[in-house]
Amino acid sequence: NQNILINSLTLKEAKNSSGIENIITTHNELFKAFSLQAKNINPATKEVLNYKEASAFSCNEIFRNKFEMVL
Repeated sequence: NQNILINSLTLKEAKNSSGIENIITTHNELFKAFSLQAKNINPATKEVLNYKEASAFSCNEIFRNKFEMVL
């Protein structure tokens, strides 16, 4: 399933990008929270998941040609 690969790559990218901003979590916490839709997620993991969702939303908007560049 291609979604498994895409989700794992976007989670890894979100984790690494968030680490630059000193938002630290583990891959284990991320994948557990993402796959189980857990309710007791620590703030850092939740922030990384939000980053991943925002990135996915942005990519989808670009691919759907709804993104307009205003100069």
